[in-house]
Amino acid sequence: MCSYLVIIRTYEVVRDCAVYSIGSWAYSGDQIKLQVEGPDGLDLNFYNADCPLEVASHEAKVVAHTYPCCVETYPSMDISIVFKERQ
Repeated sequence: MCSYLVIIRTYEVVRDCAVYSIGSWAYSGDQIKLQVEGPDGLDLNFYNADCPLEVASHEAKVVAHTYPCCVETYPSMDISIVFKERQ
């Protein structure tokens, strides 16, 4: 399990978007199964309520990629989070 710490400093922005793609170059879809948990894919229980930005929307989906070199598919989880200034 990986854990990431993201520090957001105060700055002037109305909306901002962060996009992440998580996957493996070493393991194909036959060897690894990525799945979105819950109805919207992200657990925001640990999001810091004191942050000057709030989550306006978010989405997580699993995408299967194919490459010219290989017959297998390689999955990735694409996550997008849109932030807005807290009112």
